[in-house]
Amino acid sequence: MKKTTTILATFILVAASLGVAWATSAASHYATASEGNHVTIDGTSNLHDWDVEGETIHGKAAFPEAVTSLAGAAWLKSRDVNPKITVTIPVRSLRSGHRGMDGNMYDALHADAHSDIVFRLGRIWATKKKDADHVRARATGKLTVAGKTRGVALDVDIARDGDHLVFTGHTRLDMTAFGVKPPTAMLGVLKTGKMVDVRFVWGIVRR
Repeated sequence: MKKTTTILATFILVAASLGVAWATSAASHYATASEGNHVTIDGTSNLHDWDVEGETIHGKAAFPEAVTSLAGAAWLKSRDVNPKITVTIPVRSLRSGHRGMDGNMYDALHADAHSDIVFRLGRIWATKKKDADHVRARATGKLTVAGKTRGVALDVDIARDGDHLVFTGHTRLDMTAFGVKPPTAMLGVLKTGKMVDVRFVWGIVRR
């Protein structure tokens, strides 16, 4: 009984310590920068490759420590210490330059019912340190598309310039994993493939 009580007390102390660490990180909250954000989705079809682009990325991040260096950041060294990051992309902010294809894409993504694509970070860790303010990382999290949530992995480059952080990343997705039927165009003549490559640049600044 005494041993169990000691273990419980230790657990509570550790949990409290983590809570204090987060509580003291109020100065390490970030929001999306006003410019420089970009997302591109590349795909294929039976006729030609296609892409859609957008420049609207909403998001916020909270780090467990002041971000004064990337090379020494605890949240990039340990998979058990992670920032809280949520990123949202409005579906209708994505454009292909072709009105008909855009409409088909919005329908396929059920934009009326699910207006946003949302990513919530689970874990992130450095895979290569380029210098004190530039690292390559691997991230995992939950991505919600058309109302369905699936686990995804991303390769990300992170660069720091003072209070400004820029995440440049890429992932490859199977649209059918989210229940999305690959859209068609030209009365069904053009049929898109199910795999897409998503590339993004997301800048955040300290609030």
